[in-house]
Amino acid sequence: MGPELFDALRTVDPSTPSVVETFGRVVAGSDPRPDFYEYSVRVGKGSSPHRLTYYFDTHRRGASVAREAIQRFIRLGQELGVAVPAALVTFLQSDAPLGSEVLQLVVGVDAHADPARLRCKFYVVFRDNPVRSVDTLLAAVGDSTPGGADPSKVYILGVDVTASGLQEVKLYYRLEPARVPKVVENGVEIVSLLTACRQVVFLQSVRHVERRQMYLHAESSVRLSGWLLAHGYGEALARARTLNACINGCRLEPRILSLPYEQGRVCVGRGSVYFHLAE
Repeated sequence: MGPELFDALRTVDPSTPSVVETFGRVVAGSDPRPDFYEYSVRVGKGSSPHRLTYYFDTHRRGASVAREAIQRFIRLGQELGVAVPAALVTFLQSDAPLGSEVLQLVVGVDAHADPARLRCKFYVVFRDNPVRSVDTLLAAVGDSTPGGADPSKVYILGVDVTASGLQEVKLYYRLEPARVPKVVENGVEIVSLLTACRQVVFLQSVRHVERRQMYLHAESSVRLSGWLLAHGYGEALARARTLNACINGCRLEPRILSLPYEQGRVCVGRGSVYFHLAE
């Protein structure tokens, strides 16, 4: 899988940027292939239907796969004209992303025909003990942990890179679903999802501290689909159905909904739907 997903996107939407083909070729076009494929659609303000994220299970597959995932991200930036800063390259090529505390390394793209809006993404997903990687990366790029944030509790460390350089450093934290109503004033609007969540993940941007997101990981794609249909996300679901008709042997299923978190409230009408590719 990789080129096949690009082919499906191009069939459904001839305006799909060629960036998507480059991403599939560089990141998934040869062995070792990714272990997991994700497609997402941002709905509402700044909508974007061409977002792919590919996961490498480096804890299971070892350091050689980790190094290859890192080199593919660097090569992707070079081919797409995205300015991966030297300090970030130094971090990526260090031992920090290769430790036993790392579960997965992830490469993604938010594709646009406009080079100024193109973003390449790299994530480190942790099993435990994330402090060394978090502190090393933040120090390398001249950032620090936002006030009140605990690096020892980071679940995912992510970076977004654009043509102008490093745009964002992101820290993701697990949050017990039962706690969400205590920190979300309008939690009643998502309560039906919370009762069926595997986990909730909270995103804090380091460089733009006002940017926060809440990710709801659903146990059931059927239940999530029902909620999405009732809250204005039907177009994203329809797009996935159309893509599924073009993908042989696999299908995209909605699994995660992310919502902006602003001033103690989630913005229900403008989130992102994440579809996982399943056999």
